[in-house]
Amino acid sequence: MRDIFTWLFLSMNIFYLAQAKLTDIDGFLVDLEKLEPPLSVPNTRRLLVKSGIFENPVGGPNSGVGRWLNYFKPNVSSIIQGQDATSQSQFPYQAALFLKRKNEQTHSSFCGGSLISRSLILTAAHCLDNIEEVEVCLGCMHFNNDHEKRRKAFLVKKSSMIIHESWDPMNLKNDIALLILPTTAPLTDGVIKPLKLPKLGSMFEGVEGTVSGWGKTKSKASGISKKLKYISTAILDQKKCKEFYKETSNYTIEKHQLCTDGSKGKSTCQGDSGGPLVIKEGNEYTQIGIVSFGLRDCETKWPSVYTRVNVFLPWIQKIMKSLYRDNKINNN
Repeated sequence: MRDIFTWLFLSMNIFYLAQAKLTDIDGFLVDLEKLEPPLSVPNTRRLLVKSGIFENPVGGPNSGVGRWLNYFKPNVSSIIQGQDATSQSQFPYQAALFLKRKNEQTHSSFCGGSLISRSLILTAAHCLDNIEEVEVCLGCMHFNNDHEKRRKAFLVKKSSMIIHESWDPMNLKNDIALLILPTTAPLTDGVIKPLKLPKLGSMFEGVEGTVSGWGKTKSKASGISKKLKYISTAILDQKKCKEFYKETSNYTIEKHQLCTDGSKGKSTCQGDSGGPLVIKEGNEYTQIGIVSFGLRDCETKWPSVYTRVNVFLPWIQKIMKSLYRDNKINNN
């Protein structure tokens, strides 16, 4: 009989806030040591593997995902070899998402996101599974800095969450979603600023990208990082990534996904789900990926997998036009 492997994922890990060590994020209290990031394989589910039988809690992946997950074990780390952000204007598009499930009293889980217009946050679909409410923090950098200013929080209800209609939690395809902010984000001094979306068709292979987020900083950490961190990492050749995952896990990387190279000791691992992978074009940042999943102990030789943003440009633009037409967002 095989050992039982328990895969803990963000949207299934619910922790109640303690009375101490609470941080005020623009009017609501969160316990950073109780917030749990998503794990690295894939990111927001719990899977029990026992004697070849795959037991799934509500919203969990099916045996198809289980078959390839069985090759690996989870880790509780974060951006590997990441550097601390030095100023709020360094990543003005970065969003922190505090997540609350139905019937829960607190925002007890965490994901990342990005500001793509004054009214819209881009994130991963798996971050919003079974989530009823999201507190979005813009202009955040270090949560333990009580004197940090210029941060803005928005409360987003379920009715303002748009998950891709073809999102498949069974095999992690179409892992993309949008949040509609209740009011437009203030753009001040570069602290809060939308990033650009990419052009259709580009593969970005070999290009240097940057990933940012607040994941756990070590395997036994009790919560998310209090500091925004980032790494620079190269976009991996698509063919190599497909071959790697096919050979090691029988998982198929498709055209709407891209990978980054972990061979230089840097990885997103987990704790950064839904966050942006960006490239710099002139003085502007362009988002090309959304953190989706990775594999096995955040081992640096393993590629991290992202949702490829430019494949979903028609979907994003269609939604933006519809929301603008219905006066649900401003045209910006």
